[in-house]
Amino acid sequence: MGDNDLTFIEACFSKYGMQNNGVIHVGAHYAQEAEFYHSIQSPYVLWIEGVSTVAEVARTRIKKLGFSNQDVVTAMISNLDSKDVDFYYASNNGASSSLLRPRNHIAIHPEVKFTIGTTSTYTLNEIVKKFLLEKPKFLPPTILVLDLQGAEIAALEGYSRYLEEINFIVIEISVSKIYKKAPGLNDVNKFLEKKNFKLISSKINSNFDYGDALFIRTQINNSNFMSRLRSKSKGQLIRLFLIKLGLERIAKIATRR
Repeated sequence: MGDNDLTFIEACFSKYGMQNNGVIHVGAHYAQEAEFYHSIQSPYVLWIEGVSTVAEVARTRIKKLGFSNQDVVTAMISNLDSKDVDFYYASNNGASSSLLRPRNHIAIHPEVKFTIGTTSTYTLNEIVKKFLLEKPKFLPPTILVLDLQGAEIAALEGYSRYLEEINFIVIEISVSKIYKKAPGLNDVNKFLEKKNFKLISSKINSNFDYGDALFIRTQINNSNFMSRLRSKSKGQLIRLFLIKLGLERIAKIATRR
């Protein structure tokens, strides 16, 4: 996630008082959010990055920052363990790399080139189980951040064991097919609704048709968060309803009036 994504995450914490027992950030890239997670006193951060050279940069950066409670794991996350799959490595320092074949990305960012290779996948179930076994003092994480260039639902499918402990999900979303077979905002929304999550906020870059969204567990037990949600104006609630339907642009117009 880049600077705009970091701003979105910061805004989510500020507005909704997100309960923080720990953070899993999948699609770490260079761990750009490390200082922010440290500033909000996250008990721990588990970074997961699929590209080994990129993961090493993140690991070195965190070490230099002195954040001993932040760990970087190199793993390509999907819904199955030990499955050999194609991987599309992006020339922009791996930022746009994906398990999915690029589609509209080529038109939106023609300067980015992709190299096809193969990799083996892991599930979040296995990665998080191993992490918690090695560090038994930590509680299961309550915050999940996914930035996987279209592979977010696959990652969630492989996280059945601990997903019920998650209260907040910040996820990269798209409203057009940036990658082939990538789920859109409505697909992600439908999937997470079945897991008892609700779309609360989103920020879409209208120039590129992608952005980020915040989902919260519907049965969350956090009085500070619920009081903030109840305090929203009628216009804000209308906007949330439109966002829930995937109509972000209409929501912006409706709430200007």
